[in-house]
Amino acid sequence: MSYPNPTLADASSELIALCESQVSLLTQGLGASWTAIYLTVELLEEAPKLVPIAVYPEKAAFWQEAAEIRLLNEANYKFPSLPRLQAAAITPEVEVTTAETEILSRRERQLILPLIYEEVMMGILVTGRQDRQWNSQEVNQIEKIARTVAIACKFERRQEWYKQQLQAQEIFAEEQFDKFHDLLHQLQNPIAALRTFGKLLIKRLAGFPSEIEVAENILRQSDRLQDLLTQFRSWLEIAENSTPTLAGKPTPKLLPGSTTVTNVELHLETLEITEILEPLLASAEAIAQEKGLRLVTEIPATIQPVKANPQALREVLSNLIDNAIKYTPRGQIYLQVGIEKQTAKHIYQGIAISDTGSGIPDADRERIFERHYRGVQAESEIPGSGLGLAIAKEYLQQMQGEIELISPAVFSKANSSELPGTTFIVWLPVAN
Repeated sequence: MSYPNPTLADASSELIALCESQVSLLTQGLGASWTAIYLTVELLEEAPKLVPIAVYPEKAAFWQEAAEIRLLNEANYKFPSLPRLQAAAITPEVEVTTAETEILSRRERQLILPLIYEEVMMGILVTGRQDRQWNSQEVNQIEKIARTVAIACKFERRQEWYKQQLQAQEIFAEEQFDKFHDLLHQLQNPIAALRTFGKLLIKRLAGFPSEIEVAENILRQSDRLQDLLTQFRSWLEIAENSTPTLAGKPTPKLLPGSTTVTNVELHLETLEITEILEPLLASAEAIAQEKGLRLVTEIPATIQPVKANPQALREVLSNLIDNAIKYTPRGQIYLQVGIEKQTAKHIYQGIAISDTGSGIPDADRERIFERHYRGVQAESEIPGSGLGLAIAKEYLQQMQGEIELISPAVFSKANSSELPGTTFIVWLPVAN
C-alpha cells in the first residue's frame, strides 16, 4: 500500500506544529544554531524534491547559500537507507559534486538525518551548531527526534490516503445511487402496464370465473411489485442519508442495536391473518400446481387478530411459502394457522409452513438466518440469494414476533415423502 506524498501546502497544521516543536527542541534544548526539516515531494515527470517545512533561524545565511540549497533541494540522488548521515560519512551512492563535498566538509558540526519509517524515505532533518560538535548522547536524542517526525509524516500520508479513498467511495456511492434511482424510475412503467393488463383481463374474462382468478393473481402481484418498489425507494433514501461522508451526515432512526437499513422501525396495526394469506395462497396454488405439488391448508374459521405490519408480514409469509415450494422436489406444502403459545408477556398466534424437501442439516441451523448464508443449498442448482430467511427474521423481530425452525418437518399430516422436510413457524403477538 502506497500513500500520497504531500506538498507543503497539503501538510496539515498539526504536522507543521509538530515539526516546529521539534525544531524548537533542537535549538532551545540542545543548543542547535540552525535546524531545518525537509519533506520529500513527488512531482509529475520530475524527480522528488525536498521542501522545507520548518527552519530556524528563518533568515540565517546558511539557508541562503546556493550550494547548500542546491544540495538539499535540487540534487537528484538516492538517499542511502542509513539510520544517520553525517557530513563526513557520505557514501558512494550519493551523487554529489566536489564543490558540494567541500561545502559539507566545512560544516563539520552539522548532522543530516534521513526521515525514514517503515523503509520509506519522507525527508531529511538538518541541524548543526557553531561552538562544538555533537556528542553521542545528543546524537541519539536527535535521531529520536528524526524518528518522531518520520512517524508523524507517515501517519500524515496514511491519513491523506484514507481521505482520498473515502472521497472515491463517496463518488462511487453517488453514482450507484443515481443508477438505482434511474432503474426505479424505469420500473414504474412496466409495473403500471402489468396492472392495466390485469384489469383488462378481468373485464374480458367476466364470464369465465375460473379464468378470472388468474387475472386477479396478476393484479395482486403487480400491487405487490408496486409495494416493494415503494419500500425500495424508501430504503434507498435512508441509505443515501446515512452514507458516511467527510462532511458527515445524520443517520436514520434505527431500533436499539440495529445495524442495517432494513431495521427502520415499522408501524404495527391489528391485522387479520387470513386477509394477508388469501392472495398469497392463490398465487402459491398456481405455482405449486405448475411444479406438480399439492398445497394443503388448515385454516380455522375464526382466528385471533395479531399485531403486525401488513407489508412486512406479507413479505415474511411470501418468502417462506416461496422457499417451501422452491425446495420441495415432490410431495406437498402444508400450511396450518391457529396454533397458539403463551409466554409471561404475550399470547402468540402461529403460522406453520411445512415442506417435504430434503430438510436442513444440523450444521446449517445455527447460521441459516444469516444474510447470504445458504449452507448445503449453495451447492445445489436451485438459485437463491440467502436473504429470504434473514429478512423474515429481521421483520419479525421488529414486529415483536419470532420464527422457529423445525427439521424434520411437523404438521405434514399427509406427508408420504421419504424426505424429512422442514417446518418454519411464524409467531406473532395476539392483538389485545
